[in-house]
Amino acid sequence: MANALVKPILMMIAGGMTCVLSCLTLGLWSLVLSWLINGLLFYGAGVLLKDWGFVVRGFWPALWGALALSIVNALATVFTRGDQKDET
Repeated sequence: MANALVKPILMMIAGGMTCVLSCLTLGLWSLVLSWLINGLLFYGAGVLLKDWGFVVRGFWPALWGALALSIVNALATVFTRGDQKDET
């Protein structure tokens, strides 16, 4: 949810630079930006929820956790996607 709200705002702010970076990196800039946003969210969740047992030991572990979650999410999407037919 936060990624859906924060990413468009950052993309608008960075406007021209984001367009150039996306063209130069063939769209990988968008993936890196999403990874950084998710890492920041993991880190923030670790700070807010440390009293309840959710511990993140720094920013780099948060980034690696965000990457692991993204990979698991992508694999789950691939393996659970059924044969979707257009029912018109």
